[in-house]
Amino acid sequence: MEVILFAYHQRDNYFLSNFYPHVVGRKTQPIRILHDNQVWPTSEHLYQALKFHADTPLEREWRELIRTSSTPTMAKHLGHQFTSKKYAWQQKLTSLVLQYKPHVRLAGDLEDPMFCRNIMKISLMAKFNIKELRTKLLSTGHAKLGEDTHCRWGYYGENWLGDLLMEVRDFYNINI
Repeated sequence: MEVILFAYHQRDNYFLSNFYPHVVGRKTQPIRILHDNQVWPTSEHLYQALKFHADTPLEREWRELIRTSSTPTMAKHLGHQFTSKKYAWQQKLTSLVLQYKPHVRLAGDLEDPMFCRNIMKISLMAKFNIKELRTKLLSTGHAKLGEDTHCRWGYYGENWLGDLLMEVRDFYNINI
């Protein structure tokens, strides 16, 4: 079986990455991922925001901060509520995390694979609802898909992201 690996830093099959279309150093045409009547710049932004409730004004503000983050890396930093300050850009985000963290609730248990996979699937379904991206996904045929990493989401880990991409591809193969 053919295997298609992808990663943020690779050009081929980059459209499969949650960081797509964010590209450093090159201009790119933004995509419009629609979810709950809002436009999301990447599926990473959406995934990170879906980790949190949106019941209170502060929770909605927190999700909006994630949605409007200028890069998927920043959205991920906020979604993980990191407080590391290794890079200068993390300084501002750390103060935001410290300000909001006591007031925002997680929407589920981040140690629960089903919760994480469910919100990722929501993000991927919204992303591949875009015809151009759906066409590219369907063009992968029956290949096994996987992110070129060793974490639980990656091909060399548990391949959660690849498995979900294949589920989404199967859904669109049947329903389009």
